[in-house]
Amino acid sequence: MSEVRFTDARLGKAPAKAFKEYMTWPILVQEARRFPWFLWVDQAHTVMLCESGIIDREAAAKILSGLQQLEKEGMDALNLDPDFGSYLFQVERYLGKRIGDDTAGRMHTARGRADYQSASLTLMARDSIIQMCGAVIALQRELVKLAKEHNRTLMPGYTHYQHAQPTTFGHYILGHFYPLQRDFARLQGLYARTNLSTLGCCSRVGTDWPVNRYRTAELLGHDGLVLNAQDQTYYRRDHHADFAAVATIAANNLARLATDLDAWYSEEFDMLDLPAEFCGSSSIMPQKKNPYPLERARAVAGESMGWIASSLGIYKVPHTSAADPSFSVVSEGRLFDDVNTSVVGMLRLFSEFVPKITIKKDRMDKQARDRWNVASRLGDVIAEKAGLPFRVAHRIVGRLVRWCTDEGIKSSKVKSELLDKVAVEVIGRPLGLGDAVVTNALDPWEFVLALKGPGSANPDVVAGAAVDAEGVLNDEAFWLAGQEAKIAEARDKLAQAVAKIIG
Repeated sequence: MSEVRFTDARLGKAPAKAFKEYMTWPILVQEARRFPWFLWVDQAHTVMLCESGIIDREAAAKILSGLQQLEKEGMDALNLDPDFGSYLFQVERYLGKRIGDDTAGRMHTARGRADYQSASLTLMARDSIIQMCGAVIALQRELVKLAKEHNRTLMPGYTHYQHAQPTTFGHYILGHFYPLQRDFARLQGLYARTNLSTLGCCSRVGTDWPVNRYRTAELLGHDGLVLNAQDQTYYRRDHHADFAAVATIAANNLARLATDLDAWYSEEFDMLDLPAEFCGSSSIMPQKKNPYPLERARAVAGESMGWIASSLGIYKVPHTSAADPSFSVVSEGRLFDDVNTSVVGMLRLFSEFVPKITIKKDRMDKQARDRWNVASRLGDVIAEKAGLPFRVAHRIVGRLVRWCTDEGIKSSKVKSELLDKVAVEVIGRPLGLGDAVVTNALDPWEFVLALKGPGSANPDVVAGAAVDAEGVLNDEAFWLAGQEAKIAEARDKLAQAVAKIIG
């Protein structure tokens, strides 16, 4: 006797070969990747049905025992068959063969595919966010260590890839901590908007069964409920686009660091060296040591530009066309799988290889000296010592730089006499600052030491900021541990409830 398909009653015909090949099968494979989360949802829903008196304990015990057996055997035990529709019916088919169709069919009471699918996606998304949070923290920790180690490592600072002002490598690398901190804050907000239970919403208006939505939320480790059934079905999946946006920003923050390191690794800059075990080589040029992680990070950032666009394009539908996202491999498959893997993978890769980068302190120091990157400091000194408006001092220094550039005079060779000559041209009188003042003003390390205020590159300020950053890291880690503990607690509660029913 052939098995009965759930569509037979209404459609009366078996699904067409092309329909199965190009519609059912791709989505079914995509759904099967959510196997562990579907199992969790099925168990929590069955426990709630039993505790609420919707199904009897004997039926619930058989269903839960069957689900436990499925968990042991693994997803392959389902023997997915597109003839029988989506994942939900594949599980019912598996259970039906073991506990009977009558009992297996009771598991789906008081829910629809809409809230069932949404529930599994929520759990998958939540785990993805947890993974990304952990990866962000790991990289932040390494950046803070580098900042503390190199708060006195002089290096040139750039704007427009031109020498701007001297800084330290500690100040530079700590500057990448804060975008990651904002990424973490965005992930926290995303987590709060994602971690809400949809079970019990059914298709779009709820159910007349006496379900306990708060109980399933508790057993799944959620912080609350989606409070409108239509919102769950049609609109609330905007947390997918939310995820895409957060992941895109994180990918681009990482790419900015990769771009800088890539430039400074080049022989022309030669300010750092990359660990060989994280590099590739050329198939034809034996001298090459290629910075593959840096290039991959930029590639991921480039790909990320399409994540949010794809997601929004799929969700831009009327509420009567809610199935569109379900038929998209991008929104419900790659978004929480491939995208998460790409971003988390890059974060973890960077947290391992960045600490192994060799910082060429002497080269950085040399590159920062005898440049006109101290010109603004000389302008400040002139304004202070000569009592001139900064804009006038700016003109004097600008003229001095042009003179020295034309004459091939390095900044370290400038004396008070030359500065006075320029000042006479600009304001009609010498400044009379003296050689010691001019030399000090044009020293890049003195420039860095003279910096003041929170956020500056002054070594002491950087050291203090690194300590503050460690406090931020502790707060982030505490929050993350709290969410993980709540999820683990929900798992334990579910296991106890299942054991109580099975007896």
